[in-house]
Amino acid sequence: MLQSAFASLFQGSRPHNIEQLLSGVEQLLPMLDVLPNAAIFIKDIDARYVLADDAPARWATDVADWVRSDADRVWLASVDGALVGLLTAHLYTPAPTFVPSLMVWVDDLFVAPEVRSRGIGRLLLDEARVWAHGVGATEIRAGVLATNPGGRAFWTREGASDVSTVVSIPL
Repeated sequence: MLQSAFASLFQGSRPHNIEQLLSGVEQLLPMLDVLPNAAIFIKDIDARYVLADDAPARWATDVADWVRSDADRVWLASVDGALVGLLTAHLYTPAPTFVPSLMVWVDDLFVAPEVRSRGIGRLLLDEARVWAHGVGATEIRAGVLATNPGGRAFWTREGASDVSTVVSIPL
């Protein structure tokens, strides 16, 4: 049976001091070892996505900002004490020309290849759903590479449907 542990940083509370903030960021740093695997996977399905040399440093900086923000969340998945997945999300509102509505945008959803198709992505998304309901969001949105059939199938199974298509013209 799969043993999974899921937690929002600081169990849903905000850090009260810099030590608490740094402790939370340290919890995420082991996940940086997984990010190159994510980058390799993404590059394999679309060569236009190449991880920047300083990506781990940028990501660590972003995490510190996310932890301080009420509009951002990070969830981690662990199996037998090893981090194997993460979901990052933020609150989102459409352009002011549209009827105002609050949405949750999933920035990243990654599950280590060796534990995919075992329900970890769904459990991470379920945590985001709970947060979305709690803040009054009307929907969850995410971007998925067109060349990622596994990712597209995951989101379809979860009830997602296409909203728009991004096209690219190489120059």
